[in-house]
Amino acid sequence: MKKQVISKDEIGLNIVILSNEAYGFSVKGISRCHADDTYDKDLGIRIANTRAWIKYYDKLSKFLESSINDVTELKELLDSFITADLAEKAHADSKLEELKAEYAEIVDTI
Repeated sequence: MKKQVISKDEIGLNIVILSNEAYGFSVKGISRCHADDTYDKDLGIRIANTRAWIKYYDKLSKFLESSINDVTELKELLDSFITADLAEKAHADSKLEELKAEYAEIVDTI
């Protein structure tokens, strides 16, 4: 997680940029002082910071929801492969036992 704060005091502008390198996204929170108001840099940074964190957690939540959906679909696909493989193994084990019994019968008649 990387955080960058940019303040342009002369125009009453504050920007907070949050970058999540692990998930590959960034968000910005911006605050602007209205011309009729008195500029308060600390308040402006707090507002920009809070806006950035709101955007960050909204984006992170959506990203993780998508990831969870993708992993759930993959799990369901893998579960179907496991189910099919278990059925095939049961069939193979059954045939193996039948063939062993048949072989024993053949050898016994020799």
